[in-house]
Amino acid sequence: MLKRLQEFTTSHRILKDEQFGFKQNSTTSLACFNLIKIVTQAINDGLPVAAVFLDMSKAFDFVDHKLLLFKLEKYGIRGKANDWLRTYLCDRQQCVEISKIHKGKKVLYRSDYQSINFGVPQGSILGPFLFLIYINDLPNITRHNTILFADDTTVIVKCENADTYELEVNMAIKNIIDWLYCNNLQINIDKTKMIQFQTSKRQPLNINVKYKDTIIEQVVSTKFLGIMLDQNCNWKTHVDYICDKLDRFVYAIKRLRVTVSTEAALCAYHGYVSSVLSYGILLWGNSVDIKKVFRVQKKCVRAIYGAWCTDSCKPLFKKYNILTLPCLYIKEVCLFVKQHPEHFEKHIDVSKRNVAPRNKHKLYLPQCRLELHKRNSYVNAIKVYNKLPNSFKELPLTMFKKKLTQWLKEKCFYDFKEFISYCEK
Repeated sequence: MLKRLQEFTTSHRILKDEQFGFKQNSTTSLACFNLIKIVTQAINDGLPVAAVFLDMSKAFDFVDHKLLLFKLEKYGIRGKANDWLRTYLCDRQQCVEISKIHKGKKVLYRSDYQSINFGVPQGSILGPFLFLIYINDLPNITRHNTILFADDTTVIVKCENADTYELEVNMAIKNIIDWLYCNNLQINIDKTKMIQFQTSKRQPLNINVKYKDTIIEQVVSTKFLGIMLDQNCNWKTHVDYICDKLDRFVYAIKRLRVTVSTEAALCAYHGYVSSVLSYGILLWGNSVDIKKVFRVQKKCVRAIYGAWCTDSCKPLFKKYNILTLPCLYIKEVCLFVKQHPEHFEKHIDVSKRNVAPRNKHKLYLPQCRLELHKRNSYVNAIKVYNKLPNSFKELPLTMFKKKLTQWLKEKCFYDFKEFISYCEK
């Protein structure tokens, strides 16, 4: 049933582009990428811009069955399919079972069965998809950009007129929260945060943001889908967050190294360090503080192989096929562009002049007024991908990933400039 529903909603383009959760080829990185692209473009255009991160309480548990079935019918899921989903959702009962050992015997305690009148079945494969349908019309309630990832809801407010900025932010929040209440969803106002984004040289505007009588807390940084966002988009907060996590790994691996093999330590590296470094690197990998993370990565590698702090790590990276942080950034950026070509324009499609055949794969690089915009994930993805040899760009995705990873392990770039210099030879 899930597959049929997905095929139906995909073929009829039912799910909004603002939805990023539980969708094929959609990730948290893509959601963050869109947020940063919108924010930095607004700053580059000289517009005040803020993002409000709304915290929903137990959203999956408060889905109204009648309203969900009505929305399914509105989207064209009618007749037998709607009836089947009605029997799936309604008249469900559940209980709680607890087992414990009493006098050497296992005793099972079970509560009375209770009817479930709200919510999508937890742990089911249909549950998350039905929730997407339930909140799919939320973006219609505001003219501002929204980003939905499961029960994480974010609204980005940019305003042409600074005089109406406060009003615009308050109206956007009111409209969304009112919609949530009308759809039986609960909002935790005390945990809802707002960031005003701007360059480090500017101060945020003094605005009063609230819902009814509750003030919305304004912060300089917050966690969004596992990524630490800050008001200047310089990623310093996230870099410190990563370094702190990896420093704990270095301490642990030094303690473990005396009892476990090198192979086991390397498995721990790939299982923990690689995932920490890879997550969201598309966004923060071009930060001015990236060298701090690279130093900690080298500390991890030295700890695994018992190398001295003065020893060069480059031979270890090459010998054991470990991607350096700059290479990991290049890989993830290029894969993102390859997987999501719809987010980028080709130079040949934009340029009014004839484009040389060697440049037919190049992406169009927009003009940037501010340094913040020049360093954002969208612009840097274009810069990195354009420098990649054309022989890679023509490959299908699976082969592209394999060949690119192998090439980066061989080259073992230690910084982005080294990659640029090599590609420009």
